[in-house]
Amino acid sequence: MILSHPGIEIQPALDYRDKGAIQGMLALWTSRGWLRELDRAFADFLWEEAPDAHPLLILAAALASHQLGRGHACLDLAATHAQPGLVLSIPPEGDDAGQAGLPPAPERLLRQWTLAEWQAALNHPDLVSEGPGNTPLVLSGSRFYLRRYWQYEQR
Repeated sequence: MILSHPGIEIQPALDYRDKGAIQGMLALWTSRGWLRELDRAFADFLWEEAPDAHPLLILAAALASHQLGRGHACLDLAATHAQPGLVLSIPPEGDDAGQAGLPPAPERLLRQWTLAEWQAALNHPDLVSEGPGNTPLVLSGSRFYLRRYWQYEQR
């Protein structure tokens, strides 16, 4: 079965190394209201700034932005990978991701790679640092921040 959105088709077994597949998934999640348009726009901005960024980095950035919208300062990669259904509100309560025609929820996608693979994909010096610097994203242990919120926590 192919999941579709106008102009986008995604196979159920998503290739997480494929930029187009991740962009399509983010578009589907946004169209369902699972992500905010702001989260997807942030992902698009990062790809404009660093076209060579690993798709998992961009996915993590969109999810970190999503977490901000839910009142969390960061995306805890370890907790998200271990229990995405509890950490993320994707899909929102009452929206059955198993239903025909709906995009797969993060739980299904996160099973495709290990936490170590996800963290390795975040290695992009133009976008991610481990603290001080000018990158838009910060990885501190397993916590992935938008820089401003990492700075707030440091104060």
